[in-house]
Amino acid sequence: MKGRHLRQNQLRLISLSLILALTSACKTSELKTKFPYTKKEFKNGVTAILIEDHDAPVVSYQTWIRVGSVDEQPGKTGLAHLFEHLMFPKEFLQKLESRGFEVNAMTTRDYTMFYENFHPKYIDEVIGLEVDRFRQLRLDAASFQNEKLVVLEERRMRIENSPEGKMQEALWALAFKAHPYRFPTSGSPLDLFAMSERDLQDFYAHHYQGGNLTVVVSGDFKTAQVLPKLEIAYAGIPAGRPSRVIPAPEPEQAAERILELHDQVASQEFAIAYPISAGSRSDSYALDVLASILFAGRSSRVFKQLVETDQILLAISGVAFTPLYPGLFLVNGTMRGKFEAWQGEKEIQKIVRQVQESGVTDDEVATAIRRLSLQVLDELRSPFGVGQLFGLVETFFRDPELFYRDIEKYQKITAADVKRVAEKYLQSQKRNVLRLIPGREP
Repeated sequence: MKGRHLRQNQLRLISLSLILALTSACKTSELKTKFPYTKKEFKNGVTAILIEDHDAPVVSYQTWIRVGSVDEQPGKTGLAHLFEHLMFPKEFLQKLESRGFEVNAMTTRDYTMFYENFHPKYIDEVIGLEVDRFRQLRLDAASFQNEKLVVLEERRMRIENSPEGKMQEALWALAFKAHPYRFPTSGSPLDLFAMSERDLQDFYAHHYQGGNLTVVVSGDFKTAQVLPKLEIAYAGIPAGRPSRVIPAPEPEQAAERILELHDQVASQEFAIAYPISAGSRSDSYALDVLASILFAGRSSRVFKQLVETDQILLAISGVAFTPLYPGLFLVNGTMRGKFEAWQGEKEIQKIVRQVQESGVTDDEVATAIRRLSLQVLDELRSPFGVGQLFGLVETFFRDPELFYRDIEKYQKITAADVKRVAEKYLQSQKRNVLRLIPGREP
């Protein structure tokens, strides 16, 4: 769908932002005062989290479904994204946007999320509309075929006609050979064409039930009034337990992989992916700090060296993407003029080696934590951002207070931790490298 999307290193960056928002000296008790909430699991397994905040007359209503492309099977990709479209009909969007609502949805590898941001007076209507996503979902042949064409057209625009889109899709397929993270979130065209109504019905019955559903309401409302309405409204959702099957882990990579693509781009580009830990692992904290030191902003090591001093790169970015299962340390660069992608890759690995051998400074670590915090501070000032924080942590780990412990762990990251994860994960033989070359395939 259109609009805003979660940042790639979702859970960790959102948790980090609280440090700056509430000052780095805040204690856990102060954070709980800032974000009081109510959590209740209904009889059918649906979980509701309500965060009441009357600072502004806005409510963010978010529906989190514990299903993404990681839950798909070979030959059946694209189902989660197709359901996002089936559950987001055009008339639903138009009706709410005409009243000034901010409305959107997203499908990721790990979850699907719908949201509306609106004036509090509409909350009863929104509850009804959200429940209708499930109760009145049309899985008839006409709706199925129509939305399948919409998804194929969206894929054509965002992936097939986009050099960067094709590049990122190919990078994930290069880095993952067994784990379902290799599947494109939008699905493969062949799978979408071959998809049947029975495939749709089976996927829906398995995943779209109470145990996989979390409703988060954040903002200007009264919990005592809204919670009973939610329990009554969602009583008709089929009961169920969490249905996710944990996939087999990706085998350890033994050698560097390189793939070249050709497309109509002005200069060579590259993307690098190193296998790293999952968001639940302790190494993910230091990896976020490492990514910031190397790639975030004009003061980062790589920008200063390769963009400003050596002037071989036009642009560079890097992030530690730590989702539900082991993820990727992602680097993307655009070469300047006639410089070639392999030159950028080589120079970046040199800078990585400097960190592995000589480490980073305490000042760099402190600056990185402040920088990461600022990136999402604005979102956490809003009901949407606060709701998103609770929704992510609950959907991933079923523990809405997990971020309190995250904050303490970030504050304990040292320069030695950053050096250690650089040595452990950013090894040249474990790189997955994709180069985008101007022109047509030879």
